[in-house]
This record gives sequence, structure tokens and C-alpha cells, in this order.
Amino acid sequence: MKKNIIIFAPHQDDEVIGCGGIIQKLISNQDNVYLAIATQSSGIIKKYNAKEYSEDCAEKRNRECFKAASILGIGPSKISYLISPEYHMRLDSLDKISIITTIEGLLQNVKPSSIFIPAYSLNQDHKIMNECLLTASRPHVYSGNILEYEVENEINFCPNFYVPLCKEDVEKKVQALSCYQTQMKKGNTTLSKDYILTRAKYRGRELYVQYAEAFCIVRGRLY
Repeated sequence: MKKNIIIFAPHQDDEVIGCGGIIQKLISNQDNVYLAIATQSSGIIKKYNAKEYSEDCAEKRNRECFKAASILGIGPSKISYLISPEYHMRLDSLDKISIITTIEGLLQNVKPSSIFIPAYSLNQDHKIMNECLLTASRPHVYSGNILEYEVENEINFCPNFYVPLCKEDVEKKVQALSCYQTQMKKGNTTLSKDYILTRAKYRGRELYVQYAEAFCIVRGRLY
């Protein structure tokens, strides 16, 4: 039976870095995979000396997101944004209750069997999304599976669930990430081909396979 799955991402590209492999597995299993991103990119100047996008660059990143999702098998009708673009890269300036309420509404509407959420991190947006998602998914609202995924700078991330990947899975993950030309960098940075390959090999070695993605089960439900 098909299952509904939601991948929550603080930013456009986190979904590929943390879940690009398992998304392919879920799609091949005929599951319905939804992508819920905190905000779209915008041309509004952001805090913390973050990169200042022009309106053209912001719109380009939005198009990149749809292209990357399409490569992984997610259509545009299954992509949604939770919060106004003006809060892009500054979720800390928004009341958490408004984020939590929006997430609760999505959970009640989609009724997923599993959700994938960003792990607690040094990144302020990842930290806030993690906290809001855990609050919104308390059992009386949502009692399904919760798995945290890694992107970068996670705090106390201890994986206990692995998804083996084949070479083709990793290549498609790299292809999807490469759609984000506004974000891609050279070298072994998070937004690079080298990083994706290195992390996939590292997690694979922990499982004695060639490649893998790693997750932490926050709550697991058998049926």
C-alpha cells in the first residue's frame, strides 16, 4: 500500500543533501513523497552576513528546487512552502507558534506515515525547524515515524538507521544537487559533489556497504 511521506527542509537544497538517496528509494516503492520547505528564496537582505540574493538569483534558486525535485521523482504539486519568503534565512525572527501551527495543519492534511526532519544543528534555521517539528508532531497530533537527517554542523547526531545506496543512487543525488548552481561550491564543502560522495562513502563504511545515508529515529512505529 502506498504511504505518504513528508520531507521537511529549512532551505532549498537541504532535502537533497540529507535525503536525496532515500527519496529515490521511496519513490521507487510507489510512495507519495511530499517536500515541505520552510521558505522560498527571496531578494530580501538577510541577517548574519548571509549571501544577499538579487531578485533574479532568488527566483533562479526557486526554479532550481523544482528541477532538483523532479530529478529525484517529486512533482511540483507535491512541493510546498510553509512560511513567507521574507523570513528566508531568518526564522529566528518569527514566533515559533506560527511555524508550529502551519506544520500541524500540513500533518493533519497529508496524514503521513513518516516524516523526515533536519537534525538539531548549529544553523539557526535548522535548530528552529527541528524544535518546531518535534513540537508539532507530538503524538496527539501526529503519531507516525520521525527520522532526523544530517546536513552539516549537527549537534549530537547519532545515526541508528541506515539506507544503503548504489552507485546510481548517489550519482542521481549529485545530479539533483548540481541543479542548485546558485549554491554549488568547489572543494569538500557541503554544497559540492565531493561532500556528497565523501559523506555517502563514510556512512556506507559504517554499514559495510559502498554508500549509504544515515538517519536518527526519533520515534518508530511498526504499524
